[in-house]
Amino acid sequence: MVTSVNPASGATAGGNTVTITGANFTGATAVTFGGVAASSFTVVNDTTITAVPSGGSAGSVSIVVTAPTASNAANMLYSYVEPTPTLGEWGMLALAALLVCYAWFRLRRQDGLEGA
Repeated sequence: MVTSVNPASGATAGGNTVTITGANFTGATAVTFGGVAASSFTVVNDTTITAVPSGGSAGSVSIVVTAPTASNAANMLYSYVEPTPTLGEWGMLALAALLVCYAWFRLRRQDGLEGA
């Protein structure tokens, strides 16, 4: 029986480590996220599993642990989220160059207007 997960969300690409807490995990044979098998999982003890989701579509999914005694009921304890784009190093350099060019053209235009 799965009672909680940490973290409760991850990127749609998967690959992060999720700690699953619950009961009766000893001997677990499978862990799925939204019906898709985890890339890997480790039974830490009877109440804890660490798993790496394979990835999936954005939205909430059920985590199911299959153990020798039974599988847990469906739940919506985990969510796949689209990653937030970030400006990398080259993006920051390009933005800085664009701002410098804008400022330079703006100053030249002002100089041209004042000289008229």
